[in-house]
Amino acid sequence: MSAPKKPLNLAVKPLAAAVTVASAMMLASQAQAVNVSQNGLGEVLLFPYYTVRNNIDTNINITNTSENTVIFKIRFREAHNSRDARDFNVVLSPYDVWNATVTLSPDGSAARIRTADQSCTAGQLPIDLGNGVRAIDFTNFDYINGTGIGPWDGGPTSLDRTKEGHIEVIQMASLAPTNPGAPSPALNFPNDGDDTPEVADSIGYNAQHVNGVPRSCTIVRQQLGAVQISATRDTVSEPINVLKGSFSLIKATEGKAFAGTPTVLANFFNPNGVDGTSNVDLLVEAASQLPSLNQALPAVVDVIDQAVAAPVVDDFIRPVDAVTAAISRVVVANQYSVNPANAAKTDWVISFPTKYWYVDEREAAVGLSANGPNPPAYYGEPPFERSTTFQWPRDAQGQPTGDDCAPVKVRFRFFDREEGEVIAVDNGFSPPPPGTPADAICFETQVVTFDNSDLFGSPIDANVNLAAAGFVSGWMRLEFPEAGTIVGDTFGYSFTGLPVIGFAATSLENGTNGNAVLNYGQLWDHGYVTDISPVIPYPVSAP
Repeated sequence: MSAPKKPLNLAVKPLAAAVTVASAMMLASQAQAVNVSQNGLGEVLLFPYYTVRNNIDTNINITNTSENTVIFKIRFREAHNSRDARDFNVVLSPYDVWNATVTLSPDGSAARIRTADQSCTAGQLPIDLGNGVRAIDFTNFDYINGTGIGPWDGGPTSLDRTKEGHIEVIQMASLAPTNPGAPSPALNFPNDGDDTPEVADSIGYNAQHVNGVPRSCTIVRQQLGAVQISATRDTVSEPINVLKGSFSLIKATEGKAFAGTPTVLANFFNPNGVDGTSNVDLLVEAASQLPSLNQALPAVVDVIDQAVAAPVVDDFIRPVDAVTAAISRVVVANQYSVNPANAAKTDWVISFPTKYWYVDEREAAVGLSANGPNPPAYYGEPPFERSTTFQWPRDAQGQPTGDDCAPVKVRFRFFDREEGEVIAVDNGFSPPPPGTPADAICFETQVVTFDNSDLFGSPIDANVNLAAAGFVSGWMRLEFPEAGTIVGDTFGYSFTGLPVIGFAATSLENGTNGNAVLNYGQLWDHGYVTDISPVIPYPVSAP
């Protein structure tokens, strides 16, 4: 029996509007849903890129915009396969900011995080550089063979792999004050010799700054350690939509900087369905590799269907699939310039924040998504209850295409700035990434260069040869012709695309004016096209 075919979008779009509104009303009444924040505030920040290559430092800024204390995990994921290069917990008291810089280690072997910020971290960054500056180097423990943490994923094992990647920030918990500006609720501190809850023991009280310095980061770290973590969890509440982030890539040697903002996810973890009302949280000790993007609760997505300009709400069996659906796109669009008149260079960054959940064999979703048609077949009447986990593009045997390098087929369309177009049907990357077809990109954080611009100096970049386009300045559509598909559980919406974020960065040099060097950099967030369709059920005929 052959699988029934999905109807053409042309036929189902009128129905999509009616079903979409109904689905939004039904699921939204039950729970908040993970979504790309429209106001720049949320619970999860996805920074598309960090790098220390090519004499570039990456500056990070994370702001707590509320009167609550918040605790988040920051995790630096290397570019090849999103393995954990370094992570730790950060505590921000009300209206606090945490700043840090990812830079090259002194011996040049790895990236390191360095900060003069006084906000409490757990654990404490071990390298004391003096004047309140502390640091910690990135590590290859999560991807080298034989560590017991791995397993090895087939990629390089040197520390050099830590020098570029993307960043996850997942808020784990919040602590509401009893009134504005007051310390957080008291905690019964297990090791102080009595059973009386005391404000002086609380994380909120000790994380708050007095004359620019927290009262006691030592107590904060004790509260977040293995001995006290259970008691601490009893005093905190769920994450709330208050985090704001920004980043800048700075090349001081050339006077260039590229500033951007992360993709912000709101309502990532709302157990009661209303933000900030639950005492259930994601808080873990600093040594834990949790939380993860597979802990969205409820596993519901709320996204705008571009075709009908209406919200789509649907749920999934696997929490990470809700995150994937929120950022699933079939086209990436942005501008570029390699105009020799001003020595322009452009690099694109393409990051897939949830890709490792579908291609890295140690993640549970890989096994579930290994078999079956892509897209899947659907039968029966709503509710479908046939949520399928996202399927990353497969090889000929229907299996994930690899760990360290999981190729994604792409297609290019180039436009100049006067409506001229070239469809580069056969034009691939030159040279292609190692072990990858010419019309594919390989890594989880992928730099794309134009005419070997090499702005970020990535050794795993993929180059677009603009000779086929003939345009030194214009814009490009990067299309995913073999994108994966995920289907919602209750309403069976089909989300086709890849979970992608990123930006274009262009540097220009206009000579000098007196003592001024006229160099500068610009950054533009990508634009995207989505593909969301309702699934129309067909009766199952007898074999």
